[in-house]
Amino acid sequence: MSMVRRTLGATVLAVLLCVVGAAGAQTSGPTTKLIVGYPPGGNIDLVGRLLGQEAARRLHRTIIVESRVGAGGAVAAESVARAQPDLGTLLIASSANAILPAMSKNLRYDAVDDFEWVGTFTRYPLVLAVPRNSPYATFSDLLKAARANPGKITFASAGLGTTPHLVGEMVGNAAKVKFLHIPYKGEMPSMVDAIGGQVDFVVLTAPTVLARLRTGELRALAVTSETRWKLAPSAPTVAESGHPGFSIMSWVGLAAPKGTPAADVARLAEAFQQAQDVPEIRQQVEATGVEIYTLGSAQTRELMQREVRVWRERVAAAGLSGQ
Repeated sequence: MSMVRRTLGATVLAVLLCVVGAAGAQTSGPTTKLIVGYPPGGNIDLVGRLLGQEAARRLHRTIIVESRVGAGGAVAAESVARAQPDLGTLLIASSANAILPAMSKNLRYDAVDDFEWVGTFTRYPLVLAVPRNSPYATFSDLLKAARANPGKITFASAGLGTTPHLVGEMVGNAAKVKFLHIPYKGEMPSMVDAIGGQVDFVVLTAPTVLARLRTGELRALAVTSETRWKLAPSAPTVAESGHPGFSIMSWVGLAAPKGTPAADVARLAEAFQQAQDVPEIRQQVEATGVEIYTLGSAQTRELMQREVRVWRERVAAAGLSGQ
């Protein structure tokens, strides 16, 4: 096992040990499962655990975080869409859920209307990063190399149809260059190979890449937000690098099965919003590399509707198709 893999494993384990008790925390009362469509240790999972432990106390329920991995998050989303609307099963949703209708032709649920949208909690950019010893000092250097070598500059992503994959394709489309996509099974493997120099660059969510930027194992060339990311302020935005209007932010929120009573949705929204206002919880959440981004139930539904439409347009513009 390489030093990089050992370091990554230790980092994830340390974080999980800090919050795993939260997953089970456990007050008396009925049990609520927060379903996450991704492996334990990722940003979405950790935000769910941190907020869940505090919300459990306010709801007088036992909250457990459970991963149901598969089909880019569709397995988890469908399981919640089919669950009873009794607060027993909730979905830790993200912007990835809005991509699924564009990339998955056979979804067996409606990505918007099969849920009651509770709220949005955090958001964060994606980062284009290169290994420490990369010859590309700037984003412009990378694009120059791509123009000189069409289809030969490689980029790693978390897998086909994931947000990092689509962002890489969209950057190429905006810059009128063609990259060679190398899909991996998750962000961690893609990051490990980027650190090792097996690919020219990698697209990662901000929380995933943050620690590797701080150690210097990776360098940020650009971020996808409208303004510079405060945790890597030297990295320009894609927009300011000659591609005005380019802006992509990922987000994390909460959804309940369709038919959940409005009073229960309101209780959930209040409990989770209060949880993220607790200074200690807020500090821990922000330490993962995200910013607090609070939207209510109606606003989150509107966000999801808009994102589903926009991602369909983006996928079509990039010349991609669903599986």
